[in-house]
Amino acid sequence: MAVKDCSYDTLGAQRVLARTDLAYYAGCDEHALALYATGGAGCVSTVANVVPEHVRAVLDAFEAGRTAQAARLQLRAVELIEAMTASGLPGTVTAKALLAGLGHPAGPVRAPLRPADHRTTAALRAVYDRLTAA
Repeated sequence: MAVKDCSYDTLGAQRVLARTDLAYYAGCDEHALALYATGGAGCVSTVANVVPEHVRAVLDAFEAGRTAQAARLQLRAVELIEAMTASGLPGTVTAKALLAGLGHPAGPVRAPLRPADHRTTAALRAVYDRLTAA
């Protein structure tokens, strides 16, 4: 059995990890490394839609014992995580806007969601460019 946790309750997640054999997935990008470090199975990531290699590199670095590198990579992604998940728009909206802005066929969001405006899309692209330039 598997769980996707979007609760922002790290202690609660750790309680479940300590008491069960569930495959436990972080549903919030900002908790991916923390839950992975305490026995989580991985993450269900919004940000991985646009920077999958970066999200994978965080978990791979941790898995290889390079915890400082994993932490640095996670922290480098904070600006994009915040832009995509804490902007007041659902992650579906920001992911599709950014993917479309990068020239990928993301398709429209489904009702009742509304697409991101041009200013939001440009701001997302600027954050993406800063992360991927490094």
